[in-house]
Amino acid sequence: MTLTVFLAGPLPNLANRRLHWAARAALVRLWREKTFLRTTGAERAQHGGNGAPWERCRVTLTVRLLRRWDPDNLAANLKPVVDGLFGLQLGGRWTRRGVLAGHDGDGQHEIVYRQIVDRTRPGVELLIEENDERGGS
Repeated sequence: MTLTVFLAGPLPNLANRRLHWAARAALVRLWREKTFLRTTGAERAQHGGNGAPWERCRVTLTVRLLRRWDPDNLAANLKPVVDGLFGLQLGGRWTRRGVLAGHDGDGQHEIVYRQIVDRTRPGVELLIEENDERGGS
């Protein structure tokens, strides 16, 4: 199974921006919630949404940017998007389960970061492909 979602809007460069902690937290929360809502809604619409999170997936995140970022900034700024795939937290506790099983960084899913310079349509494209077996697609 595959799931394709586009998150419209320019992804903020939080790694190189000086922001008050509350403003930074608000941007992180916005992108985490946007990802959660769009992916869970798309999963229900495209696949009937049985409620079971996907196991062992390859996730390709393609960011459409005004100019290229270095790879470290790309991964750091996409962390709220990746977090939104796993679910939402409230007060440090998981309250809503996302489309992916497990936790970020547990090695269960392969996450690929890409970037394209596109000044006409900024945003993040998500392609989630469920693997039949670990390492294969």
